[in-house]
Amino acid sequence: MPERGVYLFLDSTENNFMGDIPRIVRIGTHAVSSGSKATLRNRLRNHLGRADGVGSHRGSVFRLHVGRAMLIANNILEQFPSWGEGQNAPQEILIREQEHERRVTEYISRLEVFIIPINDEPSKNSLRAHVETQLIALFTEGYKIIDKPSTKWLGIKSPKEPIVRSGLWNLRDVGVKYIPNGVGSIDSILYLKGVFNHE
Repeated sequence: MPERGVYLFLDSTENNFMGDIPRIVRIGTHAVSSGSKATLRNRLRNHLGRADGVGSHRGSVFRLHVGRAMLIANNILEQFPSWGEGQNAPQEILIREQEHERRVTEYISRLEVFIIPINDEPSKNSLRAHVETQLIALFTEGYKIIDKPSTKWLGIKSPKEPIVRSGLWNLRDVGVKYIPNGVGSIDSILYLKGVFNHE
C-alpha cells in the first residue's frame, strides 16, 4: 500500500450509472495539513476499526455517518445518545458503544477499496486534496448525480442532506463545480508523470 493517496470506497450491492456494480459511496484522502505524519494505511484502519470489530467513530467521520444512519434505520437512536458527541468519551461510554461500533465495522468491511497512489507532501494544496475535491465534484456537481443511490442504500437514512442527495458518505465539497482543466481533474492526473507508483 502506498504511503499516501486518495481512496474510494465502493458498494457491491449498489449499481453505478452504467447499471453495473459496484458504486462509489465515499471519496477521501488524508494528511492534508502541513507536517502531518498520517499514512493512508492508518487512515483506512481508522475507518475499518480493529480486528475485533471495535472502532472509533470519533476518529473517523465515515464511521460517524454510517453509525448514525444505522441508528436511525434500526430505530435505536435513543439507545446511543452519546453517538457523535465530543472528540473523546469516558471509558464507560466507549464500552457501551462497542456493540454499535462493531455493526459499523461489519458494514464498512463489506465495501471494496480502490486507491489512487499520490505520494506528495502533506498540504492543503497537495495534489491529493485537489483530486479528492475534483472527484467529489465530478460525481455531485449541482446535485446532478451521476451514480444515484438505490432506495435501499443505508445513506438514505442519514440526517445529513448532502449524503442523502449525493449518494456519497461525504459532506465537504458535495455539489461543488467540477473544473475539467483544473488541478486534480481527471485530465490533469492522467498526464502527470511520476504521480502514480506504477509509472
